[in-house]
Amino acid sequence: MSVNIKGVSSDEAFITQLETRGLSLIVDEPIDKGGKDTAMTPMELIGAALSSCTIITLQMYFNHKGWSYQSVEVDVDFDYTTLPTTFQRVVRVKGEFDEKQRGRIDKIANACPVHKLLEKGHTIETIVQVV
Repeated sequence: MSVNIKGVSSDEAFITQLETRGLSLIVDEPIDKGGKDTAMTPMELIGAALSSCTIITLQMYFNHKGWSYQSVEVDVDFDYTTLPTTFQRVVRVKGEFDEKQRGRIDKIANACPVHKLLEKGHTIETIVQVV
């Protein structure tokens, strides 16, 4: 599946407008980095992607299996100044599950597409156009 994100700078330092599929999102930097602190930073979006993808993947699985649950919460912490980066993810599922189901929850959390992408090596191809 292909993803296309368009980013455009604004008149305000570091505030960036992102668009995809007719949806938009603003990204910013904290005040101590020269931004206005109005939105998540690019690095925070990486953690947000892992958290939300894990939640959605578990919800899809639970709904497919007909498993009852009250909520799914996922906290993600990481320090991107160290390499390789270790993402610490805490998954909390509120509901009643037997041992077999509990074992599946871990496997399904690790099956989220963002988790799989972050685990792999990557290549970034860049084309610079000065217009």
